[in-house]
Amino acid sequence: MNTSTAGPGIIIIPRQEFNSYAESRNLIEYITRSGKRSNQSEDLLIIGARGVQISQGIETVIHQFEHIQGMYKPRCHTYGRHCHHEFYCLKDTLVDLCPSLFDRENMKELAYRLSDVYWEKRHQVVYAVHCPDRNTGHYHIHFAVNSICLENGHKWNTTEVYRQKRERVLNDITMQLVEKLLND
Repeated sequence: MNTSTAGPGIIIIPRQEFNSYAESRNLIEYITRSGKRSNQSEDLLIIGARGVQISQGIETVIHQFEHIQGMYKPRCHTYGRHCHHEFYCLKDTLVDLCPSLFDRENMKELAYRLSDVYWEKRHQVVYAVHCPDRNTGHYHIHFAVNSICLENGHKWNTTEVYRQKRERVLNDITMQLVEKLLND
């Protein structure tokens, strides 16, 4: 699990691989608390997506991920990982610094802004904000990212250097919203 300590949040990348459509489905159902996981929805605050029609339901999202993966021939016989999972864990100090950040509308805005880090590179992304629960004591935003770029079929870059860069960008976006809320 990769983590660092600077900034208002950290990206955590669980050590999991999503090498099949079924595993991608399980991830999307897990973060959106749908399908088999619908009985675990007490910590779900918001779900959203970029590049897919989430308003048509989770099944549609899953089929749209699969469609993009099927549009491009793999460069090395198989695609390997179909989907990537990251979550951005907000530090507790933000609750004291800016309590209004954690209301539903502001968390919705934050999650949408953060998802742009993936969508600007044209990777479909499903995101979900989870409230603190008995397993995690922090607000966190899950991202399920299609490993295949819908524009050109290139794979998502998962190196540590790029993870650190994404974390800096996510932290900057978070602090911009915090500053806006504190100045309103």
